[in-house]
Amino acid sequence: MSRTASAGTARGVRVRARARGHRVVARADAKADARAASATRAVCVITGGARGLGYHLARALVARSCAVVLASRDGARAETASRTLGAACAFARCDVGETADVEALGRRARETAERLDVDVVYWINAAGAVTKNAPLCDVDAREISAVVRANLLGPLLGARTCERLARETSKRVVVFNFGFSDWGANLSKSAATHKSTKTGLSALTKALNAEVRAMSPPIRCEFHQLSPGLALTRLLLGNGNANPISKRVFNALAEEPSVIADALVDRMLALPEGSTSPVEYLTPLEAARRMFDELPRIVTGSGGRHFDANGDRVRTSSDVRYDDDGVELLPFE
Repeated sequence: MSRTASAGTARGVRVRARARGHRVVARADAKADARAASATRAVCVITGGARGLGYHLARALVARSCAVVLASRDGARAETASRTLGAACAFARCDVGETADVEALGRRARETAERLDVDVVYWINAAGAVTKNAPLCDVDAREISAVVRANLLGPLLGARTCERLARETSKRVVVFNFGFSDWGANLSKSAATHKSTKTGLSALTKALNAEVRAMSPPIRCEFHQLSPGLALTRLLLGNGNANPISKRVFNALAEEPSVIADALVDRMLALPEGSTSPVEYLTPLEAARRMFDELPRIVTGSGGRHFDANGDRVRTSSDVRYDDDGVELLPFE
């Protein structure tokens, strides 16, 4: 055999070997995707997922066999947060007020659902903003714009993307908007900017469900109001907004975001298709019971579950870390 022929044969063997190797890798990747698909309950997109309650929702969903896309304006933070939650959690940089970002996030959700052959996509609008708690005349216009952008424009763009996703794929798309419960809005003492946008979001959720019901042909898209109650996050405690009196009430009604997330996720995943029921962490009756039980300590200021008589955080474990406002730090902070 000539040297040229030998070299050609050797190259042919190497090419075939490489081809076989590629086929083996492709088959292995396909098997891995198949295993992931068989174990994956749903694909879940969470805006504002790198902080507070959004992060804990991602954690709870991963623990319940969901594939999560954790989205945040801060891409580096989103990447760090997703790494702490393992391979089932991906990340994306997304400004919910930017149309291109939200549409790209929708494509990411679709691609993930199709790759894993999952029929259900959850979209959780957890991104939110709040101004300082002051009369509107004393609030900077840029702060007002930021709150409207995060609390209303973001969910509107997300709803548009989700309706299109449901129409184009025939998948069930379930959207959760963080808003006030009807009774919670009446009790809230938050700034007018926050309260108006969150109650507006509740109205938007109802309007979207009416819109979807009237669509022909029908699509599998439903919108739910998600009311977490008082979560001990930076939105509630940040910038020194919590005064000593409010902390007494927090001892009765507020809860760690990890506890709220676990309870909410179980209720979210249990919703039957076609339901538009709100998902609330606390009912009015449960809130009243808690306030009644805590009333003596609220009156005397003797301290409670979360804050002591001086308004300082009660530490439940030496492993738990808090910032200066009393917000529990996340594992990567």
